[in-house]
Amino acid sequence: MSPTPSTKLPPGPRLPAAAQLVRMTTDPYRFLAECRARYGDLFTLRLPGGRPQIFAADPETVRALVTGGYDDFLRDGEAIRFMLGDHAVIFQQDAPHRATRKLMTPPFHGERMRAYGQDMAAITDDVVDRWQDGAELVLHKELQEITLRVILRSIFGMSEGPRTVELGRLVVEYLDAIMTPWFYGASLLLSGARVRDFMRARGVRMRHAADGERTPSRWPLQNVADRVGAIDALLFAEIARCRALPPDALAARTDILALLVASRYDDGTALSDDELRDH
Repeated sequence: MSPTPSTKLPPGPRLPAAAQLVRMTTDPYRFLAECRARYGDLFTLRLPGGRPQIFAADPETVRALVTGGYDDFLRDGEAIRFMLGDHAVIFQQDAPHRATRKLMTPPFHGERMRAYGQDMAAITDDVVDRWQDGAELVLHKELQEITLRVILRSIFGMSEGPRTVELGRLVVEYLDAIMTPWFYGASLLLSGARVRDFMRARGVRMRHAADGERTPSRWPLQNVADRVGAIDALLFAEIARCRALPPDALAARTDILALLVASRYDDGTALSDDELRDH
């Protein structure tokens, strides 16, 4: 959370902002754990390019932040804006946020989410059944496969096949690239919106390339942008495919994309393709 100009800030490290950025980007978990151990459940970091940031580690304080209303808090998701579009609900405030929450409540209702449990269990069983006694596994990769397959099936309604394999591979490569110290540091220093807009602008070539012709650049920055473009190409293709379904076929689908395509605001308008991609 970010303070107002008159706020008395909790204590925090006295390192220069550039040094705090280095610590935060090279080993964030250790840095935050050390800050909590030294300064308590509320501490302040000062990173380049923005206002001081207050970190809360106490469960009750976190609960108050999560459940607070519009009159209490202003949500600030700048730290992850480089990953998401401006339509994402986390960036919306007041009336637009309420309208989007109302629109998205049915697809994300508790009963609806529980209905996806069978798919989640089946995918998990399929992955775990491949494990063999005595074998050494990179658990992160195994759990990542489960997560991706659940997302592709429950959110996009995509069945197993070449498209799901390609999208899953691209998402993993993209996440591996942006979760590096240099990329995270750039998003903090330059602002997440600038980094994201640069990536999308540089990724247009891949977005409009024909299937099978999306070869990413060897240059690190362009390589990430190429993956953004390729992911967008697949996502927009899925959105177009979903929109083209006859009404009865769309109504028969239970994935979140189909439910959002069918959703309408109070004035009867539907979500745009960019809104669907961002959500």
